[in-house]
Amino acid sequence: MSPPDYNMALVYHAIHLELSDRIGYLAMKSRALNCLGKIYTALKDNEAAILLLVECLEVHSQTGNHRGLGIAYGNIGTVYRAMGPDGHSKVYDATSSSNNDNAASINHIVVFLQRPRSEGDPSVPHPQH
Repeated sequence: MSPPDYNMALVYHAIHLELSDRIGYLAMKSRALNCLGKIYTALKDNEAAILLLVECLEVHSQTGNHRGLGIAYGNIGTVYRAMGPDGHSKVYDATSSSNNDNAASINHIVVFLQRPRSEGDPSVPHPQH
Protein backbone atom coordinates (compact mmCIF):
# COMPACT_ATOMS: atom_id res chain seq x y z
CA MET A 1 0.00 0.00 0.00
CA SER A 2 1.43 3.39 -0.96
CA PRO A 3 1.61 6.27 1.54
CA PRO A 4 -1.13 8.91 1.46
CA ASP A 5 -0.68 11.70 -1.08
CA TYR A 6 -1.44 14.68 1.15
CA ASN A 7 -0.70 17.20 -1.58
CA MET A 8 -3.40 15.75 -3.82
CA ALA A 9 -5.76 15.56 -0.86
CA LEU A 10 -5.13 19.26 -0.18
CA VAL A 11 -5.92 20.12 -3.80
CA TYR A 12 -9.20 18.22 -3.83
CA HIS A 13 -10.37 19.48 -0.46
CA ALA A 14 -9.44 23.07 -1.38
CA ILE A 15 -11.71 22.66 -4.43
CA HIS A 16 -14.32 21.11 -2.11
CA LEU A 17 -14.11 24.21 0.13
CA GLU A 18 -14.24 26.65 -2.80
CA LEU A 19 -17.32 24.99 -4.28
CA SER A 20 -19.11 24.94 -0.93
CA ASP A 21 -18.43 28.67 -0.49
CA ARG A 22 -19.55 29.40 -4.02
CA ILE A 23 -22.92 27.72 -3.58
CA GLY A 24 -23.34 28.63 0.10
CA TYR A 25 -23.70 25.04 1.30
CA LEU A 26 -22.56 25.22 4.95
CA ALA A 27 -22.73 21.48 5.65
CA MET A 28 -20.35 20.83 2.76
CA LYS A 29 -18.12 23.69 3.91
CA SER A 30 -17.79 22.21 7.39
CA ARG A 31 -16.81 18.83 5.94
CA ALA A 32 -14.16 20.46 3.72
CA LEU A 33 -12.75 22.48 6.63
CA ASN A 34 -12.65 19.38 8.83
CA CYS A 35 -10.88 17.34 6.14
CA LEU A 36 -8.35 20.10 5.50
CA GLY A 37 -7.74 20.43 9.24
CA LYS A 38 -7.09 16.71 9.57
CA ILE A 39 -4.69 16.76 6.60
CA TYR A 40 -2.73 19.64 8.10
CA THR A 41 -2.68 17.74 11.40
CA ALA A 42 -1.13 14.75 9.61
CA LEU A 43 1.40 17.11 7.99
CA LYS A 44 2.18 18.53 11.47
CA ASP A 45 1.20 22.05 10.40
CA ASN A 46 -0.63 22.59 13.66
CA GLU A 47 -1.32 26.30 13.23
CA ALA A 48 -3.10 25.73 9.92
CA ALA A 49 -4.98 22.76 11.38
CA ILE A 50 -6.24 24.76 14.37
CA LEU A 51 -7.32 27.71 12.23
CA LEU A 52 -9.28 25.46 9.87
CA LEU A 53 -10.87 23.45 12.67
CA VAL A 54 -11.88 26.60 14.57
CA GLU A 55 -13.54 27.86 11.38
CA CYS A 56 -15.25 24.48 11.15
CA LEU A 57 -16.55 25.01 14.71
CA GLU A 58 -17.96 28.39 13.68
CA VAL A 59 -19.84 26.82 10.77
CA HIS A 60 -21.24 24.08 13.02
CA SER A 61 -22.33 26.76 15.51
CA GLN A 62 -24.12 28.67 12.74
CA THR A 63 -26.00 25.57 11.63
CA GLY A 64 -26.67 24.18 15.11
CA ASN A 65 -24.85 20.94 14.28
CA HIS A 66 -23.99 19.59 17.73
CA ARG A 67 -22.59 16.33 16.37
CA GLY A 68 -20.26 18.32 14.11
CA LEU A 69 -19.22 20.50 17.04
CA GLY A 70 -18.27 17.41 19.00
CA ILE A 71 -16.22 16.03 16.12
CA ALA A 72 -14.45 19.35 15.54
CA TYR A 73 -13.66 19.76 19.27
CA GLY A 74 -12.25 16.23 19.27
CA ASN A 75 -10.08 16.99 16.24
CA ILE A 76 -8.79 20.19 17.86
CA GLY A 77 -7.99 18.20 21.00
CA THR A 78 -6.02 15.74 18.86
CA VAL A 79 -3.92 18.59 17.45
CA TYR A 80 -3.18 19.99 20.90
CA ARG A 81 -2.32 16.53 22.23
CA ALA A 82 0.13 16.03 19.35
CA MET A 83 1.73 19.40 20.10
CA GLY A 84 2.52 18.45 23.68
CA PRO A 85 2.11 20.44 26.89
CA ASP A 86 3.90 23.59 25.71
CA GLY A 87 2.54 23.77 22.17
CA HIS A 88 -0.69 25.66 22.78
CA SER A 89 0.72 29.16 23.31
CA LYS A 90 2.00 29.70 19.77
CA VAL A 91 -1.23 28.53 18.15
CA TYR A 92 -3.39 30.37 20.68
CA ASP A 93 -1.62 33.64 19.86
CA ALA A 94 -2.21 33.09 16.14
CA THR A 95 -5.95 32.47 16.52
CA SER A 96 -6.68 35.05 19.20
CA SER A 97 -4.93 37.81 17.27
CA SER A 98 -7.59 37.51 14.58
CA ASN A 99 -9.99 39.42 16.90
CA ASN A 100 -12.34 36.47 16.89
CA ASP A 101 -13.82 36.15 20.39
CA ASN A 102 -15.30 32.74 19.57
CA ALA A 103 -11.93 31.34 18.47
CA ALA A 104 -10.27 32.72 21.60
CA SER A 105 -12.87 31.18 23.91
CA ILE A 106 -12.63 27.85 22.10
CA ASN A 107 -8.88 27.82 22.63
CA HIS A 108 -9.35 28.53 26.35
CA ILE A 109 -11.60 25.48 26.55
CA VAL A 110 -9.16 23.23 24.70
CA VAL A 111 -6.17 24.48 26.70
CA PHE A 112 -8.08 23.79 29.92
CA LEU A 113 -8.92 20.28 28.78
CA GLN A 114 -5.28 19.62 27.88
CA ARG A 115 -3.77 20.79 31.17
CA PRO A 116 -1.89 18.16 33.20
CA ARG A 117 -3.99 16.60 35.92
CA SER A 118 -2.82 14.99 39.12
CA GLU A 119 -4.35 12.07 40.97
CA GLY A 120 -5.80 14.35 43.67
CA ASP A 121 -7.36 16.75 41.14
CA PRO A 122 -11.14 16.84 41.76
CA SER A 123 -11.78 17.32 38.02
CA VAL A 124 -10.27 13.90 37.26
CA PRO A 125 -12.95 11.20 37.29
CA HIS A 126 -12.06 8.32 39.59
CA PRO A 127 -13.54 4.84 39.21
CA GLN A 128 -15.90 3.74 41.94
CA HIS A 129 -14.84 0.49 43.62
